[in-house]
Amino acid sequence: MRRRFVEVFLLGLGTGWIACFQTWKRRLRNASSNSFSDDKMGSDRELTAEARKKGCKMVLVVRNDLKMSKGKVAAQCSHATLDAYKRGKKGGARAKQVIRLWETYGQKKVTLKGDSEEQLLELQKNGYF
Repeated sequence: MRRRFVEVFLLGLGTGWIACFQTWKRRLRNASSNSFSDDKMGSDRELTAEARKKGCKMVLVVRNDLKMSKGKVAAQCSHATLDAYKRGKKGGARAKQVIRLWETYGQKKVTLKGDSEEQLLELQKNGYF
């Protein structure tokens, strides 16, 4: 009876360890990825020319239907800005270039608000972010 308990315990422990390792590996892979993929952006020259023309700004989008206080919205926007900056600094060559351009052109940030998820999707469709 005791031997069976030890076998089942060790099997459960091993299964838990494997699941934990797989989750850790997936999180590490996701943390190192970023949204600045090379296939979404043009060449380095195109990116720089576009930044000169339109400027380079970070767009923060807030959903009003979530009913957060102004202070909570400000805190969440601050967290999002810092996280995006850190991911850009850790990212690949293209992400680092976008961060350099953003720093060069004044680190501008724009906040857009929407009253619903549908309205945010409309803002995205119209090219605001």
